Amino acid sequence: MTRLAAAFLEQASHCDKLGSAFMARLLRLVAQHWPIEGALAQRLEAWPGDIGPKGASLPLRLASALHALVLNGQSAQLRSAYPPHHTNDDQLIKAVQTTLTRHGRFIENWLTHPPHPTKSPAAQG
Repeated sequence: MTRLAAAFLEQASHCDKLGSAFMARLLRLVAQHWPIEGALAQRLEAWPGDIGPKGASLPLRLASALHALVLNGQSAQLRSAYPPHHTNDDQLIKAVQTTLTRHGRFIENWLTHPPHPTKSPAAQG
């Protein structure tokens, strides 16, 4: 298991404890299917230092980037996999993988900003 997959699982555990079942599920699926291909995955893998909840919070940054793409309507496929819609794990991870590929530049830019503590304080660990 890569350190990034481990960080996704650690963040998923925090999400579970805070009652964010959907985000915990999404992060577990990303961990199970990691690594993905492409420049974004390479950038994430090369991230320096502590990438977990007590460091750069990279999984939370990625989750917030995906959520932003849903909210701003840039990823219809991912939006259709987010609540209140119901999808199976295969549909959800496919939507995530497609979004990571299609919106890599947006996500890379989003990752440069730490998660906003007032929007998800407890989810950061």
